[in-house]
Amino acid sequence: MEKFCKIFESEEYGQILVIKDTNEKHQPQVSVKFIPQGLGVCGPDFAFSDEDEDLAWEKVDKLFDSLEFEQVESLAEETTHMALGFVN
Repeated sequence: MEKFCKIFESEEYGQILVIKDTNEKHQPQVSVKFIPQGLGVCGPDFAFSDEDEDLAWEKVDKLFDSLEFEQVESLAEETTHMALGFVN
């Protein structure tokens, strides 16, 4: 069975979820989600809007397979700093 998600454990950000999904426009995407201190669930989504849906899913698979702990923790850090900059 093909994986659709990965969970990484970060001392700083707790669980970081990486998931293959589709967005509201039905475009294939990779989402990175976590819950930083003082905020709710947040994180970036990377959607692929290729006319060829199979090609879009290939890109999703390639991104999903390539994401490792250091990269997702860096995304969590950048997203947290950006989000807290808006509310502080």
